[in-house]
Amino acid sequence: MNNKKRITIMKHLSLNKMEDGNIVDNLTVIIIMVFVFAVLFAFISYSKCVMIKLNADSITKEYLYKMEEWGYLKPEDKEALIKDLENAGFTVNRIETNVPVRKQAAYGDKVVLTITVSIPNPVYEILGAEKKGGEYVLDENGNQTNTGGTMFVKAGLSPILTFSVSMSSTSKW
Repeated sequence: MNNKKRITIMKHLSLNKMEDGNIVDNLTVIIIMVFVFAVLFAFISYSKCVMIKLNADSITKEYLYKMEEWGYLKPEDKEALIKDLENAGFTVNRIETNVPVRKQAAYGDKVVLTITVSIPNPVYEILGAEKKGGEYVLDENGNQTNTGGTMFVKAGLSPILTFSVSMSSTSKW
């Protein structure tokens, strides 16, 4: 009886053997994996850009509160704003306010703080360029220039992201 069971089990196992797969069978799985990887990469890249923007917003909001309190952006606050932005990794291109320096806005008047900053593109750092000599830098007008050598750009990406943050409030001094 024991031998009969063993023969029946062996017969059953030999009938259910799986065939070796080929590329056509696995193509769907490969396509799905590539698609999931691309979506994951896009999500990570986008979230990094959003975190950078939120950091700039947070710093700007801090100094908008000071403007709101004093009615203008004091020169020492402007210097501290530049220092905070640079410590966060930003290159400050411009800082503008709608109130002249040392002239307070009247109570309830609108105060606006606008900053324009640049930062290396996180996506470009991953997919970016193969450098041979030189690198990209910003000139005094905010234009990108190559310091020399050859630059092979991949995927048509900019090496530097430049954006503005504009916030407004009412003067409460």
